[in-house]
Order: sequence, then C-alpha cells, then structure tokens
Amino acid sequence: MRDMQAKPPSLLPILRTETQAELLGALMIRGFDGSSVTDLATLLGTSASTIVREVDRLEAAGITLSERVGRTRLIWVDRTSPYARPLRELIEVAFGPRPLIASALGSVDGIVDAFIFGSFARAALGAEPVTPNDIDVLIVGIVDRTSVYEAIRPVEQRVGREIDVTFRTREQWLNEDDPFVRTVKSRPLIDLELGQP
Repeated sequence: MRDMQAKPPSLLPILRTETQAELLGALMIRGFDGSSVTDLATLLGTSASTIVREVDRLEAAGITLSERVGRTRLIWVDRTSPYARPLRELIEVAFGPRPLIASALGSVDGIVDAFIFGSFARAALGAEPVTPNDIDVLIVGIVDRTSVYEAIRPVEQRVGREIDVTFRTREQWLNEDDPFVRTVKSRPLIDLELGQP
C-alpha cells in the first residue's frame, strides 16, 4: 500500500497529492468514471478511506459527483463543471502519456514490450524534478513502423509533446552488451503494460 504521506506529484505539483492526481487520471483518462470507492482504491493501491477523503475534496470543489447505490458509492467527473475541461487537459498532458500511448499501441501487431524511458520516465517516477519536453518510447518487437507512428500521432496532439520512438527486436533488447540497452535498463523505465487498463 502507498505511503500515506501527502506529497505533490512530480509531473504536476500544483495538485495536492499523488493519489489525487492518480484518481483524476483514472476518472478522466483511463475510463474508470463511474467506479466505486472500493474499485478505485484497489486500482490505485491505496485504502478506501484515502479515496473517500480525496473524493470528498474533489466533490466539494465541484469537480466530481457521487451517488450511493445501496452501500456502494459511485464516483464520476462532473462534466458540467467549468473546471472539467481545463482540468482534464492538464491531467492528460501530465498523466495521460502512459495510458494513452499504451492504448494507442495496443492495436499495433508485433509489439512484445513497450516502455517510456528518458526524461519523462525520470520525472514521472520522481527521480528528476523537471518538466519533460518530449516522451521517449521504446518498442520491442518486429513491427510496421508506419503503424506505430500513425497510432501515436493523435496522442502527441492530446498530450502536447513530441513522442520519439526507438525500435529494438526482442533479441536486441535481451543483449546486455548493447550500450543503449544497458543504459536504458539502468535508469527509470515505465512499462506500458499493453492491454492493461
């Protein structure tokens, strides 16, 4: 379970906590709008009481709504809120790359693994307090490169950053003598977990 100390997320430190950022990302980007407190707590790896506190704050600010169905509390974004669209855009730019790239690449044949590396990965994992200008993606497998570029082009527009793609075969990725591979594996790396929500 996540450390309960409240610290702002490194990718968008104007938000109060990492949990708040992940909750907004789950509701606004990842398609968990309308989920229960329990489901969101499980998804985000935190307690139901932490989710309730965050939801109460967001609801008081007019950003989310909730409804009780029996003993279950369902949460969703208040799309009529004047904050909804601009907040969604901020959340997409800061936290959208991982789920949006994973979703876009999920339909491309031949991908064995896909990762975000470089400055975005370092910032997202809290290793570097910078605002990355681009996103480095590593595709492992034998793929049609045009299909990859076509899949990620709309994501670039949504997140407001260029996505630079590097390709390696599975054999190249497993070659620990390759200086590029060694360097990438020794630094922060985000597994895109294709096919996962």
